[in-house]
Amino acid sequence: MHTINIDENILGSSFIDLFQGSQYIKLSMSDYKEDGLSPYDYCSSETMIGQYSFLDFDVEKVAVKINQDKQLKEVMLKLKVWDGQHFYEKVTEKYGMPDTSSLSKYYIEKHGFEIPTTIKIDSVNNYYNNLPKPRIKDFPEVRSLSWYDVNNKSGKVLADLVIKNKSNPSNKFQKQEIWVVFRRAKK
Repeated sequence: MHTINIDENILGSSFIDLFQGSQYIKLSMSDYKEDGLSPYDYCSSETMIGQYSFLDFDVEKVAVKINQDKQLKEVMLKLKVWDGQHFYEKVTEKYGMPDTSSLSKYYIEKHGFEIPTTIKIDSVNNYYNNLPKPRIKDFPEVRSLSWYDVNNKSGKVLADLVIKNKSNPSNKFQKQEIWVVFRRAKK
């Protein structure tokens, strides 16, 4: 079986190119239910596991949003990895450090801080000044990381990359579920 590596360049393809000869599920026309997939138009079927990869990590599920011309607006890759730090090392090797991050409650409390709802509104900005900026080893513990304008020097479709950690960061004894999302950047 031939494995297709998916990266930001997939946004220059069409829906037909991505799922050519493969089985997929039209989400609006089926009873298929999986948490988080409702905003997407189509997703891969279970028979496609092992056909796609991202940075040499197997992709368990592909979901897409398309426009009227069947061009891909957004592609989500669902992965499960044992070593989140190794995954993020490979991501930063290719894309550099993220432009923004969304911290998890776990990360905030691990560093001795409280979540914003327990702090007076007037002091929130100053309160988090001493919270350490996440490093690569911390990336599996944050909610999400974003890179903007990926491909900005290549002349290809301008893309944003968002990586979301879907697993509980305190559970080190299970595979980590990670969603990699490529979306067309806003012009």
